[in-house]
Amino acid sequence: DFHIVEKKIDAIIGPWDRKHLNDVEPFRSGINPSAERVAEVVGRALHFESGVRLVSVEIGEATGCVAIYRP
Repeated sequence: DFHIVEKKIDAIIGPWDRKHLNDVEPFRSGINPSAERVAEVVGRALHFESGVRLVSVEIGEATGCVAIYRP
């Protein structure tokens, strides 16, 4: 259900809204907030019920530039 996924993603990235990524966890501790790292952080934070498997998280930086995290 896309609404469940949307709520889970909002819970992860909501605290980052309108903030400099270097000032929010987990990036505050020195992790570079590159698109690759953002995709990884989101992917590692997403948890689903049994039987649902995360395949990838894609973050678009600009047209034609996509960072992909695959667990």
